[in-house]
Amino acid sequence: GRKHRWTWHYTLVIRTKGWRAYYVVGRTKEEAMVRALAVLIANNLLKMRELILCVDGEEGILDVFNSVFSFVPCKRCILDWWHLQKKVKDTISRSTTGSTEVKRAYIANMKSLLWYGDTFAAIELLSDLACQKRKEPLPTLTRPNEIEKLIAYIKRKEYYIIDYHTCQKLGVKLSSNITEGANRCIISSRQKRNGTSWTENGCGTPLAHYFTLKLNNGGKYWFNLDVIPIEIQAA
Repeated sequence: GRKHRWTWHYTLVIRTKGWRAYYVVGRTKEEAMVRALAVLIANNLLKMRELILCVDGEEGILDVFNSVFSFVPCKRCILDWWHLQKKVKDTISRSTTGSTEVKRAYIANMKSLLWYGDTFAAIELLSDLACQKRKEPLPTLTRPNEIEKLIAYIKRKEYYIIDYHTCQKLGVKLSSNITEGANRCIISSRQKRNGTSWTENGCGTPLAHYFTLKLNNGGKYWFNLDVIPIEIQAA
């Protein structure tokens, strides 16, 4: 049969207090990140501010962020809380059997540790599950390799797992849900339909940029002045 080649687009949303969100799209991680950098510079948003990137954990994004924004001294990546807790819950659920109450208690304990950024204790709890060494009841492990992968994942992302509890009190955004929503508007709702297929030109960047332009309220500038505005509007 015919081989299909996947075409990806990456969506970034720039948010700052007192200003509207600004949406950026690119065919590659690098392209989207460089465009975001251009918008931040044009709006003078890199001075005296901490730059925080909230990501879902996809491999490579953090490397691109650190490369493109290498000159920015105050920057930090945060692993999206919703994706982190969902990964923990799904992995433990499919890797263990036994009492539902025991599994729920174990998952709740894991989430609590990670919510406060205690990755060391979380890894220790997972190791106890792998060895079945603990005084209180533990779920019965059926897929040890899945737990080993989860331990490796937490170790790999340890620097980006923060004290979510404290950051939430300080008003820091802990979720990339606004970006997920923007991606649905720009890409998914337009292309992910039953029975449809797209060529690379048909699904390409121009249409994605058009929908991004609409989200940024830049249509009148494009159609009347033939320019794409990159100024972020006040909320």
